[in-house]
Amino acid sequence: MIRSHGTCEIPRGESTMLLSTTSSSLQGNKNNTTQVQLTDSTASTKRRVLATTASIFDPLGLLSPAVITYKMFLQKLWQDNLQWDELLPSHLQQVWNQLLQTITLKINRKVICSNAINIQLHGFCDSSERAYGACLYIRSTDSNKKATCELLCSTSKVVPLKQLTITRLEFCAATLLFKLYKKTIRALSFTIDEFYLWTDSSILLIWIQGPPNK
Repeated sequence: MIRSHGTCEIPRGESTMLLSTTSSSLQGNKNNTTQVQLTDSTASTKRRVLATTASIFDPLGLLSPAVITYKMFLQKLWQDNLQWDELLPSHLQQVWNQLLQTITLKINRKVICSNAINIQLHGFCDSSERAYGACLYIRSTDSNKKATCELLCSTSKVVPLKQLTITRLEFCAATLLFKLYKKTIRALSFTIDEFYLWTDSSILLIWIQGPPNK
């Protein structure tokens, strides 16, 4: 199987915005292209943190594990009631600089093996007290019964400021997964033979299978 990787290096101490990460085909073997724009962030404000976070163009959610930390940091700035153009306190500036340390990503955008005879879609969701997310993987099997599994897309959100129980947040994650699944299925140009949506919360499974009026 031919693998196609794209590498994005984010230099330490600079505010970095990923403008695009694209691939010509899910089943092709062409390299994806990545464009990065760098700006100086020696002194940041809430406005600049928001601009950096909002400028990340990642429609497939491949950078969700990194982006969600930016969103959680931005939520912290709102909780601290910082003004838009007020310089970050030294301890928050230090945290922001650490979030922008060098990150190297290798993303395989060929998600389906050659001569696939079975294609499955597996979705996962989970939540913590600060964020929740969902992701979809493609599992394909070729004529020799060799299976490969690749990340297709993902998404994540910070929890609302209003305190919610972990069970409720797990339900939010499951809802996010279902929306991601529906959106992805409409966009795919090939047939999915089987699909599975997974959660590790037994309470959530009982909740979902219960009467809709509860």
